[in-house]
Amino acid sequence: MGSTITCGKTVAAFRSATGTVMYALFEKTYESNVHPHVPHWSCIGFGNAEQAVTTIFTQGSYCEGGMLRNGSGPIKPENYIAAWLKELAKPATLQDRTVELYVSNSFYSPWDVEKWKACREQVAAWLPAEMVERLSDGQRVRLRLHEYAEPLSELVKARLIAPGRVVSSDWESFQDASLAYAPAAKKVALPKVPRIMRADREECLQQQADGRWQPAGWQYSIIGKYIRECVLPFELQHPGNAKRMITALREAIEAAAFVTGEWTAVISAEVYTPRHDWLIKPVNALRPATEGEDGLYRLHLTLPADIADNLWALICRLGEHVTLEQGHQPLDGKTSAVQAGHAAGTVFFETAPAVIGKHQWRCLVVQHDVYGPVTEYQFRPAGSSAGWSGYQEWPTWDGNGTHNGLPPSLGEKVYYPWQDQIKQALEGRVVEPPQLSLF
Repeated sequence: MGSTITCGKTVAAFRSATGTVMYALFEKTYESNVHPHVPHWSCIGFGNAEQAVTTIFTQGSYCEGGMLRNGSGPIKPENYIAAWLKELAKPATLQDRTVELYVSNSFYSPWDVEKWKACREQVAAWLPAEMVERLSDGQRVRLRLHEYAEPLSELVKARLIAPGRVVSSDWESFQDASLAYAPAAKKVALPKVPRIMRADREECLQQQADGRWQPAGWQYSIIGKYIRECVLPFELQHPGNAKRMITALREAIEAAAFVTGEWTAVISAEVYTPRHDWLIKPVNALRPATEGEDGLYRLHLTLPADIADNLWALICRLGEHVTLEQGHQPLDGKTSAVQAGHAAGTVFFETAPAVIGKHQWRCLVVQHDVYGPVTEYQFRPAGSSAGWSGYQEWPTWDGNGTHNGLPPSLGEKVYYPWQDQIKQALEGRVVEPPQLSLF
């Protein structure tokens, strides 16, 4: 899996028709696993000051795990965020321009046909009805950026349109100090750092408000979530404290003690359903839990002994579906049976074949022996009744490439026409297949 490499950043700003200062965030990047490496500028965020800061902190939350780094190596989230905040304090000027909106299956379109069907009603909350009707009729709508800045920023905020479809990556070279976002920093008392314990070298537990503990993942995911959910709102209210908060949590994780002693895992009943049987089957195979009168399931753990047989790792995989309490609670009730579930390879749904070039393609939803229901593409020569081949046998298959090396129109011709049935099947439900008599 590759990383996004950041090479440069800048902020451009303008005052909208209503007087609100709006910011466009431009970043120069390339993907580490796409060759040749050709850095390019793109707009990664658009909106008012709060929306701009939210984009910066959200992007920064991906640095801890290495998904976003620079050409020299990893970047700490706090350093990435600080660099962006410096750019917000000296924005370039973004002159008024025309924004063109339209619906088509072109790669450069703000919306493809299927996405437009799904989000039209939401878009109508921000754009005039006349514009929405014209877009639905296949017409192009042109509007001025400064006049429609707020509605467009709301569409970006709601993820109904990408910021790069609103603002292209060009700006004026001169700066306007009146547009700067540079609130005075003031040190204040920081919120209490979450309590962390280590389950093993990587997996951690985090204490919840009710005193119970919950699997929280690896260090990078804990810090990333903390940046988005805690550091960001605190920084908007008390600027200048983000670095201290992130550093304090990182130090707490690195100094966390390992979990030992007697514990009780409390598992929600939701896991004991066909949709989640891939999660609970391995746990039950090692030690079935006991169902209590409250509908929850419990099993005893002794650490570190239960780490050796993989039971602890399986418990941690349950995530939000499990909490852990210190000590051994009484186990009154009936012991859960190992879930039979669906056999690996069970087909929940298959699409009608679609011809792409010289081949037929279809999408199946099948039971994976570890991950549960998953999608799988298959192909065969057009007009043939031969057996189907798996997508990884496609000559240009590349798990790290664009579209994974598969035909780019797979989504349009195979997935989207059946997306409702596919979503149902991914819940572990057998969905009636389409009529295949013509094939």
